[in-house]
Amino acid sequence: MLDRNFKPGFRIRLHEKDMKIALATGSEYGVPLIVSGIVGQMMTAMKGMGLGDLDHSGLVRLIEQMSNTELD
Repeated sequence: MLDRNFKPGFRIRLHEKDMKIALATGSEYGVPLIVSGIVGQMMTAMKGMGLGDLDHSGLVRLIEQMSNTELD
């Protein structure tokens, strides 16, 4: 992230699908996955912004856009 290298290793659009499965499993067993839920929402937002082909390190791009800043 610091080097601004967002070359996909495991794309958000694929990771989001797995995150939904993990959250459903947590719910099924009554295990609260609070932070995972937040990250899952961030991944959904990224996908909606056309950033679904970025690696999960691209989450920093979402944070930058939400805060109206871009880190160098």
